[in-house]
Amino acid sequence: MYNFSQCQSYELHKTLLVCLKLRMPPPINLLQKKELIKLGKKVKSIREKKGLTLEFVANRVGKDRQSIHRLEKGDFNPSYIYLLEVCKGLEIGIEELFMS
Repeated sequence: MYNFSQCQSYELHKTLLVCLKLRMPPPINLLQKKELIKLGKKVKSIREKKGLTLEFVANRVGKDRQSIHRLEKGDFNPSYIYLLEVCKGLEIGIEELFMS
């Protein structure tokens, strides 16, 4: 039997297994999921560097904490407008999310 924990993309496989268990549609594809995880890590990194909590950012933009957490984990594909709102809460321009 294949051991997912030894795979480099263990988190992606884990996400797919959760989707199957909850009967949710899986991410469009693994490459896109990888990009969502990268985006989420960038949001989290910026938030933490500014010393902001999930609750503070969420309240600032009218979202719930879980929504921001899901974004940071790469668990959903945010719309452009959603990203603009989050950037406003982080007090950054959207271009900062896509800079290396």
